[in-house]
Amino acid sequence: MNFFEVLLMILCFISLILMIVGLFSPATSMWWHPNPLKRTRLYSFLIYFSITVAASMLAPNSGNVAVKSDVKTETADKALAKEDKVENVAVKIEEPQNWTYDTYEDEMTSAKSYSASTTSTNTAEFKFPYNGGSTFNLVLRKNNRSTDVYLNVSKGQFLGSYSSYLRVKFDDGQTANYSILDPDDGSTNVVFIENAHKFVEKLKKARKIKIEAQFYQEGRFVIYFNVAGLKWNK
Repeated sequence: MNFFEVLLMILCFISLILMIVGLFSPATSMWWHPNPLKRTRLYSFLIYFSITVAASMLAPNSGNVAVKSDVKTETADKALAKEDKVENVAVKIEEPQNWTYDTYEDEMTSAKSYSASTTSTNTAEFKFPYNGGSTFNLVLRKNNRSTDVYLNVSKGQFLGSYSSYLRVKFDDGQTANYSILDPDDGSTNVVFIENAHKFVEKLKKARKIKIEAQFYQEGRFVIYFNVAGLKWNK
């Protein structure tokens, strides 16, 4: 409420008091008129004037309330929009990170090699001395000479070339046999899969695979891998 509104309110209040005084003590009132009709018109004007002034001063406040209400409504709408965005983000499901990628550099030649590896979702319980749980890794390796795919076991021995193949199933496809090779250093915890390029192409399209391998004094065992999300363009 500004200065002029306060002044008008004070004048209106004083006029009402003088009008009331005139009703009970006409001789002392400046608003008294001997003619009853004119006196009634004068009082009606004063009442109308007072109501008009009061309404004009209250109207801006009502407008302010309406504006504040609109602001609150707009703020609530923005808050709801933000919640919708959060819900949309929460619904988005990212592809699981099944693979680990590494890059190696030869200290002598500076030649680089690349690898991608994933760990089996199941473990094997072999007999002593390999008891305690064995895990498996499927590894892709690329250097300047070739691309290799090999399978290793943390504790245990593959029969390797004695068994001559692995049985592999990509997703719900048919089971296929893949020939294997022993590593050059004679390690028994690793076998290399032949026809690596063909194997990798199928691997990039698959989500899960099963590999059945034969182990020393343990027979054949099926290994499970989640392979979805492989990024390999080497």
